[in-house]
Amino acid sequence: MPILVATAAAGWFVWARPANTVRSNANESVVEKPPPLTEFELVKSDGSTLHSDQLQDQVWVASYFFTQCGANCRMLNMKLSELQREYGPRGVKFVSITCDPKNDSPEALAKYSKLFNANKDYWSFATGEMDYLRRLGVDFFDVSVTERGHHAQFTIMDRDSKCGGVFQAMVPEDVERARTLLDQLLGNHSDATSSGEHDG
Repeated sequence: MPILVATAAAGWFVWARPANTVRSNANESVVEKPPPLTEFELVKSDGSTLHSDQLQDQVWVASYFFTQCGANCRMLNMKLSELQREYGPRGVKFVSITCDPKNDSPEALAKYSKLFNANKDYWSFATGEMDYLRRLGVDFFDVSVTERGHHAQFTIMDRDSKCGGVFQAMVPEDVERARTLLDQLLGNHSDATSSGEHDG
């Protein structure tokens, strides 16, 4: 609710709106804005649950798509398929999230994933409620997403599940920068592990 605040100049007041509220329309009704997500839970194509805790201390790549999408999604996932083959064996995980949950059931996602030779050990296709997926894009991946609306891009997450950067899948220079970042994140962990072993 708005709060009545007295100003330093006595005799008049202003209405202060808390930071986590937004106007919903011209009638001044106020809607509470939910706090940013700090963890998440999705349903994978095999029906199991993917929780953000399962990605802790791992380098991973997140993206949005939907199965009825045309060339953009296919090109995005073809590029991710290349990165999966290259970086999956090195420990990088991939999470592709539908932005059309009404049509993309776990079964539909499982069928779609086969088009890109997705290795279940490295690459998960997942779904959830649309409002939740929209919040997830903003709060975790620094991207905007709407129902059946997204960009052909992917986000690299570090081992603390913090956004390391957003990259355009159809821009070769961006993909090379993504490779460089993945190599750095993997190398930093390897160097730290090696240093710890020597210290011991």
